[in-house]
Amino acid sequence: MAEEENNNNFFGKFDNKYVRGGAAALIAAYAAKEDPYLLQGFAEGIEEKQKADRETRNAIIKAATDAKMRFKAEDLKRRKIRRKEVEPKIKQAKELGINAAVAGKALESGELDTLIKFKVANPTYDINSIYEVSEQYKDKISGLTHSQIIESLVGKGQKFNELADNVEAPKRTNFLKNIIQGTDRDTDIVSDIKTRFAAMDVEKDESDIVDFDTSQVQRTEKGSDLISKFLRKDETTESSLKRDLAAWTSTTMKIQAATLDNYGNPVFSRDTANNNNYAQRITSKLLSEVTMLVRDPNSPAFNDRKLAADIVKRKYEIRTEEGPTKLNIEKLNEGEEIPIIPGGWTPAKTTKSEIEKAEGKEGGGDGKKVTTSENKTIDEMVKKWNKDKLDRYEAYGKNKNNSQYKRFVRIQGKAKQKEIEAMGGDPNLISLEY
Repeated sequence: MAEEENNNNFFGKFDNKYVRGGAAALIAAYAAKEDPYLLQGFAEGIEEKQKADRETRNAIIKAATDAKMRFKAEDLKRRKIRRKEVEPKIKQAKELGINAAVAGKALESGELDTLIKFKVANPTYDINSIYEVSEQYKDKISGLTHSQIIESLVGKGQKFNELADNVEAPKRTNFLKNIIQGTDRDTDIVSDIKTRFAAMDVEKDESDIVDFDTSQVQRTEKGSDLISKFLRKDETTESSLKRDLAAWTSTTMKIQAATLDNYGNPVFSRDTANNNNYAQRITSKLLSEVTMLVRDPNSPAFNDRKLAADIVKRKYEIRTEEGPTKLNIEKLNEGEEIPIIPGGWTPAKTTKSEIEKAEGKEGGGDGKKVTTSENKTIDEMVKKWNKDKLDRYEAYGKNKNNSQYKRFVRIQGKAKQKEIEAMGGDPNLISLEY
């Protein structure tokens, strides 16, 4: 088969550029001998065609080089924009203690803003614990820094060397060179373009940029549940929560239902001053515990006021088969330095003296009895104290942290407590809460 190809070829098995060059020289020598003017015209024709081939060649090389420069400029612009997006967020994540790999994964999946908000709201929570790295990838990324993650996410600069591979070798018009090269195509142009491209790619060393495989870092099921709760809109508002807790308190205490004041706080003013004070303190304690559950990421009621309220209410209620729910006074007073509500309290027996009298004792621990008129006086003192405290609160710009307001409550409140205690009443009726 090869022999047949050689026979069909004008030069046969001796076909190479040297043989072709020699043949071209023989043609030129023969032409010079027969007709010197023919050789001169031949040479001039060759020179014109060479010039045309050079111009074509240069035009193609320039076009390819210009394309390379344009692609490089666009790639540089793309990477600058990407760095502007990536760098500030990864640095903020670092400041908040978010692991480099976790930050990189969260950024790629569009979750980093959520993680940052979560971490700001819950600074002590270990947000890294809700992600896990595949076993085969742990060693590779265990020491990754935030700077390395930034470089990885920005990515390496594109070389675009494949542009040269797409260049089609142009046809030559110089038939003499075609005879020597054995083809009418300028095949050397591709290698020349690649040489120029390589010279253009001498830039910063990017060999240390790691290939960060974000698929090897995944959020755990617990993490997904936590973020879902964090993003969930709590349908129970603060004011509706207060109404719910106040209604539960009045129901379990068997006292008059509460109303809300101008600030949305429950007031049990339709009952006695004692019961009003107890109910407010109970509601305040319930609200405090609900708030703690709602804000705790480890709580089952995280960001869910309704569930948190149900948990707290069950904690302080006694359910009986015979009747409705009752208040668990012992549980309410557990851990309290001063009891929130006296043991043995009933809606009708609200002071320590009244309770002791109902239990068959003649008076309080100091032997005093609280008369009806004294009870009325205590009620009036409590109402006046609550009004005075509210007036001061408004006078100081409704700022509970105002030092003068806090000083007034602390000093004047303790004085009122001593007055009521001297009358045989419960000093806790005077609230020292700001």
